Amino acid sequence: MNNKNNKKVFLSVAFLILSIFSTITWNIAYHHDFHISGLPEMFGFLLKTVVFFTLYMIAYKFLTFFGRSENILQTKGRFINFTWSKKNILTITAVLFAVYFIYLIIFYPGVCNYDTTNEIMDLTTKNHPLPYGWITGQPKVSALMNDHHPITCTVIFTAFYEFGKLLGSANLGIFIYNLIQSFLTAFAFSLMICSMDRWNRKVKHIQTVSFFFLAIMPFVPMYVVNMVKDSLFGFIFVIYFTYYMLILFEGADRRKLLVIIITSLLLSLTKKTGLYIIIICNLALLLRKPVRKSIQCVVHVSISILVPAIILMIIFPKILFPALNIYKGGPQEGINFCLQQVSRVVYDNEADLSEEELATIDKIIPLEKIRSDFNHTTADGVKIHFNYYATSEDISDFMKLWFKLFFRYPNKYIEATLGTSGSYFIPNKSISVYTKLVDNSIGIYSPKGTEKFRNEFTEVYNTLCNIPGLNLLFSLALYCWIIPVICIIYLIKQRDWSSLLSLIPIILSIMVLFITPLTYGRYAVVHFYTIPLILGLFASPRTSEEKKTPEA
Repeated sequence: MNNKNNKKVFLSVAFLILSIFSTITWNIAYHHDFHISGLPEMFGFLLKTVVFFTLYMIAYKFLTFFGRSENILQTKGRFINFTWSKKNILTITAVLFAVYFIYLIIFYPGVCNYDTTNEIMDLTTKNHPLPYGWITGQPKVSALMNDHHPITCTVIFTAFYEFGKLLGSANLGIFIYNLIQSFLTAFAFSLMICSMDRWNRKVKHIQTVSFFFLAIMPFVPMYVVNMVKDSLFGFIFVIYFTYYMLILFEGADRRKLLVIIITSLLLSLTKKTGLYIIIICNLALLLRKPVRKSIQCVVHVSISILVPAIILMIIFPKILFPALNIYKGGPQEGINFCLQQVSRVVYDNEADLSEEELATIDKIIPLEKIRSDFNHTTADGVKIHFNYYATSEDISDFMKLWFKLFFRYPNKYIEATLGTSGSYFIPNKSISVYTKLVDNSIGIYSPKGTEKFRNEFTEVYNTLCNIPGLNLLFSLALYCWIIPVICIIYLIKQRDWSSLLSLIPIILSIMVLFITPLTYGRYAVVHFYTIPLILGLFASPRTSEEKKTPEA
């Protein structure tokens, strides 16, 4: 069999596997199980698999055609030049910032959700309920703040909130924060778009489309003006990912490595999963021979891993938290998917479990709460009932049982996982946006004068999300799964291993989506923020000359 036929077989097998996964996910999303118990269900399973296979093949053909057709758009006479230079980067930043500024004025002073206002309440009241304190009977803590949310985000958000109060309006503090975030995000996007010119000269059309995507698609500006930890993490991730790719394609120098060190630290400080992502990604940089053969590079990469790890694992919990009376967040967030999986087993097969096993579970999540509050689509239904008084031994016993039950009920574990995360992987859910501030009685509010416009914007946005065909552009799955996974398959087919290595940050971000407690648009911010870089990889394979693009 020749190489061409091998590639066709590889594509067919890859898309068949993807199609089966998509069909399973679809069934779980709509029926809460595999839905293959009878002949009609099995026929439906087969039919949906064929449909998904066809859709994946069409998407693959379109993306590869678009990526390789550098003249698909007229690039001469563009009003903006996307080549890497300080002038071009600042120009693109200014244009994007102007767009985001319009959104910020219209939605003054910006938008946020309950997480943000809870963080501000946490630090300003100093006697705030635990993360799910609105549940009757849950304890309160008297502490400076709670590490349930990253304390870095809590401090930053509260600082701007208090600064606004000093100026006479808490809203003004929120506005100033969102103004700064809008500029920094526009700058990050500008770096990302222009950087593509450095590692691939055949991406002019992709740069043009990316620029308009980041400016026009409404969910992008709405998250840019959103005071939420995911948006803060998001623009930092864009800068990190941009320089990560530059190191892989151009080689490392002191400036790039310094950016990696700084952004690695910031990513670790602004999201709980950030540390684990950067450890794996930065270690992967050492797979490139030019990086690992340079002592300077190895030292810088080691610093980018060790400094965040020491701060997050030693300095914060062992020194800072006790000294400042910061309450360490419970383990329920890190094991939320385990709680959901075991709860699914209890919900469906409680009679099959021994009294000892049930007692082990009951020490972590009360059985009556699982029976009454289990929800197939969100882990929050059971997570909010986590027993904060559970000992480390109780949690250890629970985790041993969780591992044991996997081998007895693998289907229930899959159903529980895809029940909460499945909409990231099938095109059945749109990217949700926030259009107002959530007050929580802390003195921030969306002005009444803009309420009518905000309601009309929401109505128009929801209409766009439901127009057949167009709604795919607003789908979570397009950015979280369809484009990235097709790109991965394309690069494997092309044997472009350096480009594939550059996708490790996105691959890890996708893996994180599998263990999120529910499907939210804000959890996918890094995916639609960085989609231009992924589209740029479809213009590969790059020639050796193109890989040696000089730095500006």
